[in-house]
Amino acid sequence: MAANKAEHTRLFRMIRVLEESPAVSYILDSKFRFVYMNPAWDSFAVSNGAPQLAGEALMGYNLFDMMTDALKPVYAEALRRVAKTGGIWEKTYGCSSPEQVRKYRMKIYFMERRKWYLVTNSLLAERPHRNSSGTGQDGYLSGGIVTMCAHCRCSKRADGSNRWDFVPGHLRLRGLQSLKVSHALCPVCQEHFYPHLGTAD
Repeated sequence: MAANKAEHTRLFRMIRVLEESPAVSYILDSKFRFVYMNPAWDSFAVSNGAPQLAGEALMGYNLFDMMTDALKPVYAEALRRVAKTGGIWEKTYGCSSPEQVRKYRMKIYFMERRKWYLVTNSLLAERPHRNSSGTGQDGYLSGGIVTMCAHCRCSKRADGSNRWDFVPGHLRLRGLQSLKVSHALCPVCQEHFYPHLGTAD
């Protein structure tokens, strides 16, 4: 009884800290379902044109149901590793908006007593885009589909060159309503961040 009360108190204190934290954070239960998202999550969702993901909208949803297939093996392994070792898993990634280049640092912590996972995403850098490709939108369409890197969010040219460009317009949710987007990994992200997943197309 005393142990349960102490654990409840620790969880309450952690959530109180997360409520004030600028890091976009959430907690997953042992089955990888969302059980908490902090106010920074809500602000990020709204500022990026996805207010439907704010508040308690994702409560009970499985993380992997919300994730592109290209990254599922990476995060499945990360969650397995922190549960096994009790250590912290970290990765730097890009999450740019149409106006800003942004880099974040993700950390995954294992909450041993509850078998839950705390995930935090701290902003490392933010600056306006310096330039973008001059290739028109049709230059990225292959069979009516734009292939976008799941890590850096660059789009693959459809000319067979295997060149990937950052196209801010492809990040605008309203702009994507008329596009079909497929996710993969560009050669640079494949080689640098995910070499164990095999060769990029």
